[in-house]
Amino acid sequence: MKLNTQSILYGTLVLTAANLFVRLLGFIYRIFLSRKIGPEGMGLFQLVFPVYTLSITVAASGIPVAVSRLVAQQKALGNNKGAHQVVLVGVFLVASLSACLFAIILFNIDFISSNLLHDIRIRLALFIILPCICITGIASVLKGYFYGIKDIHPPAIAEIVEQMIRMILVTFLLTCIPSLNEQTSAAIAAFGMVIGELGGLLFLHYCYHNNNNGIRKYKSFPQVSILKKILKIAIPITLTRLITTILGSANAVLIPGRLVSSGISRNKAIAIYGILSGMVMPLVFIPFSIITALSVVIIPNLSENYALKNWASIRDKISKSILLTSTTAFSTMALLIPLGQPLGVVLYKQSLAGDLLTPIALFMIFTCLDYNLGSILNGLGMETRSAIHSTLGDILQLFLTYFLVGNSYFGIYGFVIGFILNSIVVSILHFIALIRTTGLKPDFIRWFIKPGLICLVTASAVRFLFLMLVYSGIAYSLSLIISATTGMIICITLLICSGQIPRLKPFYFVYIRK
Repeated sequence: MKLNTQSILYGTLVLTAANLFVRLLGFIYRIFLSRKIGPEGMGLFQLVFPVYTLSITVAASGIPVAVSRLVAQQKALGNNKGAHQVVLVGVFLVASLSACLFAIILFNIDFISSNLLHDIRIRLALFIILPCICITGIASVLKGYFYGIKDIHPPAIAEIVEQMIRMILVTFLLTCIPSLNEQTSAAIAAFGMVIGELGGLLFLHYCYHNNNNGIRKYKSFPQVSILKKILKIAIPITLTRLITTILGSANAVLIPGRLVSSGISRNKAIAIYGILSGMVMPLVFIPFSIITALSVVIIPNLSENYALKNWASIRDKISKSILLTSTTAFSTMALLIPLGQPLGVVLYKQSLAGDLLTPIALFMIFTCLDYNLGSILNGLGMETRSAIHSTLGDILQLFLTYFLVGNSYFGIYGFVIGFILNSIVVSILHFIALIRTTGLKPDFIRWFIKPGLICLVTASAVRFLFLMLVYSGIAYSLSLIISATTGMIICITLLICSGQIPRLKPFYFVYIRK
């Protein structure tokens, strides 16, 4: 027996472990940040991200995917120098696009801050975060290289390096510098992000050069040919992702303004937006530590089987992927639904965070399926179909955000309604497309009904235990910890007893016979 470090589930396991650790660090960091700079400071910091995300989408959404695919092809041919040249061309393209975007944003920073984001206070944070466009883009290309050669360790470690540097630096600065206003606090958070991303890039650069010491002995092919191949793959992916990113960014920018239209002050609107984006959404995306890792690993494997028209293997992988996604989602729901309100109070000292978290958690299964099924469609070469579905969902959410958030009756809950309906519509469209394309036979009982019932039983037990502990006079935070821990034990036990996860040898999939 020996370890198969290139299997789907091994890669998923390693990336999941790294993602969980990074999210744990990020979770602790966000708790500290929210308490140190407050909801309004968090809101200002989060307002930078629509511009940043849009820039990253243009510069580095399709190119890393193209690099990953082409590197895998060159490695399969034994052409390591060709793989190296793919990376060089990818870095050149990303750096060129990043430089153009940097200049455009820099020369229009006042207009963007005042007229698009409607708050001049984010000008400094936006200026500081600009280098991240190039840094993150180049790092994404290097990660694409490592995914292409099926070495997931450097990208996983780089994520940890980025988060640790960011946490240490920002914690030090916010602790040592007294009496900071919201504008300066948001700028410090942006500065920490830049230095963290730079640290991750330097680590990836070191690993990359260690992997290419003997590169001169290999043959290569013309770089113009590489450029054409990268652009052929990258342009369609970039365009489709750009549409969805623009809609998502417009939705984020729209929220504070519509809250003001509902009758609250600008400062309070920014604070509510900070609670939503900086406190609630990180909790909602907890299960994505596993789902994102699964998506990264499964896409090239699906592409390989699709090229061979191996539909039986494709259906098997899709079924297992949906099972893992639903089990992860329902397990998370079993804790977030009954403990949403106390989590908001204990972690952030904001009751509104818990009020917003609970309804979103009720429909978390659709949010997780939306992402997972979209990744599967991409792996089957159906990027355009996936993008159309996501675009329709984003348009629906944008429409609901505009009309409901601006209504004083709904307020910020209008966004919650739009977010939930977006996830439901898109996941259903993805699911229908997969069934029609692959002939997949849905296993609703194992995928949804069994884990759903386990979620219901666990959530009921957790809620009952929490209330009993609180009424018994046990501290709120301790009651939360005991209830969450007990809930995890109950959920895992029920999953094992029901056969949702194996009883023995849970990591058998990382081994192969000699």
